[in-house]
Amino acid sequence: MSQVNEYLSKHKDYFLDASFRRILAGGIMLLMFACTSGPGSQYRSKPKALGVANQITVICEDKLWEGQVGDSLSYYLESVYPVLPRPEPLFDVRHFTAFEIQVEELRRELRTYLICVNTRDTSSRTYKLVEKHLGAEALDVDTAKLKRIRDKWATDQLVLYFLAPGEDALANAVSAYFPKISEQVREHDLKQIKAKTYLQKENREAIKTIEDKLGVHMRIPGDYIIAVEEDSLIWLRKDYEDITVNLMLQLLDYNSQEQFSRAYMKKIRDAFGLQYVSSSSDGSYMRINDEDLPMYVFKREINGHYTLEARGIWEMENDFMGGPFVSYLIHLKERDALLFVDGFVLAPGHKKKEIMQQLEVIVGTLGKKSDKQ
Repeated sequence: MSQVNEYLSKHKDYFLDASFRRILAGGIMLLMFACTSGPGSQYRSKPKALGVANQITVICEDKLWEGQVGDSLSYYLESVYPVLPRPEPLFDVRHFTAFEIQVEELRRELRTYLICVNTRDTSSRTYKLVEKHLGAEALDVDTAKLKRIRDKWATDQLVLYFLAPGEDALANAVSAYFPKISEQVREHDLKQIKAKTYLQKENREAIKTIEDKLGVHMRIPGDYIIAVEEDSLIWLRKDYEDITVNLMLQLLDYNSQEQFSRAYMKKIRDAFGLQYVSSSSDGSYMRINDEDLPMYVFKREINGHYTLEARGIWEMENDFMGGPFVSYLIHLKERDALLFVDGFVLAPGHKKKEIMQQLEVIVGTLGKKSDKQ
């Protein structure tokens, strides 16, 4: 026993230090556990939301999804994106119940949710879930309401709450609220679409060429190259895999408001296709095919500039090639000129909706500074 006491006395500093280290380590572990456990802890780090743009996860009871509400949501959310050779939906939609969301953590980490609640069905899991999120007062509605929370379960996440007093009221309100739902989802998706568009940064040389030749500024992604350069026309293209994305800019004289017409848009685009775009087949040239699908024309504004937008299908005369296009006739009022911008895609066998959205992002930078928006 005396030998043990002598040993402990000789090495007491070591044992004291070891005990302190164990106590300190245990204290740190308890602190970490306290900070990362428990409902609603402000210290818990949120995961990054999973998924890609143009996806919506609908959360509602099965009886709603299988009835009029689900039918109405599918009709609007999955309606056809304009205008593509093969139909693609505006949004890719999936459905989960509140129970499925609660029992599987990964299902709470998606990018975009639309939670639909019949506020009269107070016993449903969806009602109770939203009651925890928004409070009971938010569910006391006499007409349909749309509410929003960001980053509920994950960062870069959008959660929309669609509320109405009754199943019929919910179904009937879908058509009225679809534009708001669509707008908020598109606004949320824009950040990701921009990031993918400019994944390879910017082509500074192309940007400067456009400024020097055409007197306008547009952010050109780094993976685009100049295919044709003339005094009043620049054609850019991007090639990857078996996909070709094209962007053409042409400066035109402004004569009258009558130029903002379907006929003039078609004339300018077909003239470009006839002169510049062909394939390996003899006598081939690009033209608008508005016989199989119509060319749709819309009035809009791009960064303060009055614009006519056209969407349709192009095809190669004397060859078997084609794809979607979007054209913009933009009034540069301060210069008394027109800028014709045309984006068209060749991507056989591939989905084209997101490629067209990326072209829209590029055109939307007209007149903006070259730094990231």
